[in-house]
Amino acid sequence: MGVRLGDQVEKDMIAVRIAPDETLAIVATPEYLNRRSAPTAPQDLVAHNCINLRLPTRDSLMPWELHKGRRRMEIKVSGQLVFNNSYQMLDAALKGFGLAYIPKALAEPDVKAGRLCWVLEEWFPTFTGHHAYYATRRQSSLAVRLVIEALRGAHTR
Repeated sequence: MGVRLGDQVEKDMIAVRIAPDETLAIVATPEYLNRRSAPTAPQDLVAHNCINLRLPTRDSLMPWELHKGRRRMEIKVSGQLVFNNSYQMLDAALKGFGLAYIPKALAEPDVKAGRLCWVLEEWFPTFTGHHAYYATRRQSSLAVRLVIEALRGAHTR
């Protein structure tokens, strides 16, 4: 059993949604955007100090995937800071170190409070939410069913 974004689960697996779809957003402090001109196109990101994410499952930095209508872009950004989770990236963005690409729901309270601003908002991608998956089509074990029910309940609290 594992957990992945829904569109990353292999077709021969049983997948059960455990979380809603997730939108990723680019944010920066108003002060950072006053010091540097705000990006107006994805290509402008290469001129900025971007706060990067290194996932434990990858041997490289995560590219920023952006969507606008049918247009899809994958931008490899650079910057002085690299973290392994979104909370550290949010904290660095709040301290004015640069642009962060993090879950929109995580940044929303700080945007509403004026501590952060959306950047390139029309390019924010939405991904299929997390799914628990397992390999058998036979009746799943009680343990699998209990884990799935617990995971489903976790996002509704």
